[in-house]
Amino acid sequence: MPSETSNTRAVIDDLPFLQELVGVAQDMVTTLRHRAKTQVPERFVTAFALKAAQTARGIVILYQNGLALEAQSLVRILFEVSVSFDAFLRLLQKDPKAACHRLRDAMMLEKIKQQRASRFAGRELVPGAPGPEELAQKEREIASRYSASELKSLRKNGFSGLSIEDRARQAGCEEYYHIVFRNFSRNVHGTDFNELMLANDPSMLEDRRADLFESRDAVALDAAFIALWSVADQVNRGFKLGQERRLSRLVEARRRVSTNPRHDEA
Repeated sequence: MPSETSNTRAVIDDLPFLQELVGVAQDMVTTLRHRAKTQVPERFVTAFALKAAQTARGIVILYQNGLALEAQSLVRILFEVSVSFDAFLRLLQKDPKAACHRLRDAMMLEKIKQQRASRFAGRELVPGAPGPEELAQKEREIASRYSASELKSLRKNGFSGLSIEDRARQAGCEEYYHIVFRNFSRNVHGTDFNELMLANDPSMLEDRRADLFESRDAVALDAAFIALWSVADQVNRGFKLGQERRLSRLVEARRRVSTNPRHDEA
């Protein structure tokens, strides 16, 4: 059952716009899938777009079912996808081949690390899965393409070599990093139960309680919309998908709603 905190003004006003934007993004992914048959960059772009669209869809579903804290965890993920995609596009513009190699190499390094940490458990369940020696050889091959410092950055921060904060700064989203990514991390790691206690005990914060939930949902949904819109807009412009009118109409409609007086002030 939806919780009593799920019907804030932010949810009522903003969630429909995020849901519609998800539809636009999913349509774009469908178009890209038909195009991404042979070009490696397009395949990676399609993967980023799909991740963003599906994550945003998950946010919508969770909010519709009153699971705001769980939705915040996905907002954090969507924000990371957005700034990582921005970083990938910047590398792609400089050198498409190198950008794709970095992304693929970073993914493989992480998989090798995971396999080694688990002592290659479960490998026997996948026919033809590479063994320890094959993975070690692949790791050496990847390492040969980078300097020691570059390799260290790839292992630590992925293909971009940048921390999440630096990716956010590069994308012009440093403020959202501090407000959204770091703040919502508590819901991912499960070590901060303040909001759960507030939801269960109306006496906490008394008359300020409603304002807290309103502010929380407004920030979360704003960040989610901007992150997904950023990915969708860049994909649309980069691949000329013809979705400019739908994207601009959504932004304008959302802006009009945000300037309306609150229900309790009307």
